[in-house]
Amino acid sequence: MTSDGKGIRLDVYLEGDSKVYDIEMQTTGKSNLPKRSRYYQGMIDLNLIEKGADYSELKETFIIFVCLHDPFKHNECVYTFENRCKEVQGLQLGDESTKIFLNASGNKKNLPEELKNFLDFLSGEEPRGRLATEIARKVELAVQHEEWRTEYMTLLQRDREKFAEGMEQGKILSIQRLLKKEMDNDFILSLGYTQEEIDEAEKQLMTTV
Repeated sequence: MTSDGKGIRLDVYLEGDSKVYDIEMQTTGKSNLPKRSRYYQGMIDLNLIEKGADYSELKETFIIFVCLHDPFKHNECVYTFENRCKEVQGLQLGDESTKIFLNASGNKKNLPEELKNFLDFLSGEEPRGRLATEIARKVELAVQHEEWRTEYMTLLQRDREKFAEGMEQGKILSIQRLLKKEMDNDFILSLGYTQEEIDEAEKQLMTTV
């Protein structure tokens, strides 16, 4: 979840003075990773900045998905995305948000040795190098710790519930923005929202007025 327990639970959340890292482990070949990265970015930004604070207080963020399957089917081990202008070559938006997808099944030929060892370990090979060996040791300790296993399963179930709640609340907030713009009921329904969601959005909106 975000660092103060709001919204969602992130696999690994590291926050320093100027940078934030969110690392997500992805073991299945789901196709919604780009939009999930967008969702996580939004939730992290909301957590970083208080209401009424200046946007300059937002820290540089890196969202990193560690995948066992190639999410983009180009056989790369590292896919790095930044926001850039389509019309002007080389012009970056400068919003200091980077999304990185690591692919354990890609071509590891030109990778740094530590990263190659790490991705090989994820693919099922024996751990080699400092990072992979240390991770393997920590995993073994966790497997042997009954209390940690129970806690993990409890958190996993809560994560799933929180993610579903977050998606639903996101719909409510979108409907509320439409209502504030005085969009009529039929138009909102035409966008794919249900009447129950519209009613809930109106109810929540009235309680905050």
